[in-house]
Amino acid sequence: MRWPWLLLTLLTTLWLLYMTLYSWRYSLKNDINLIPLAQKTPAITCLLTTNCTNPLRTTRYLMIDVVGNVVVFIPLGLGLAGLLHQKQWQNTLIKVMASGFILSLTIEILQLMIPSRASDVDDLIFNTSGAAIGAFIYLSYRIIYDLGITRWQETAMPKS
Repeated sequence: MRWPWLLLTLLTTLWLLYMTLYSWRYSLKNDINLIPLAQKTPAITCLLTTNCTNPLRTTRYLMIDVVGNVVVFIPLGLGLAGLLHQKQWQNTLIKVMASGFILSLTIEILQLMIPSRASDVDDLIFNTSGAAIGAFIYLSYRIIYDLGITRWQETAMPKS
């Protein structure tokens, strides 16, 4: 019964490719950031001080860039975990994180060739984190589900 997980993984991957590779703005030039959290650290520092000139704009930027990059990869991590699930949960988590990282890296490299798209090392970090969160959600569900089935079977089965 892995076909629903395969379908979720395929649809999420296609959606992610469309959303990240389609050129939404035509006036920007290609940009690349290879320094982790180079733009996020000043934004967070701004919010933590009293002299932040535009806290609403800074918060919006962080929500879109950080939370957005994490959230969009959660369904991928969920689908991949269901698809690649193994008895050793660590193996599942490693495979999902590696797959999320590879897809994100592929997207970032392809964005270098598209006018108006930017490549950012932070996206790799946050996208991989989102895939890991999706895997944790799936693995948590499996633990709860497996425990529930075991307990239900113990109470439903007549004792001999």
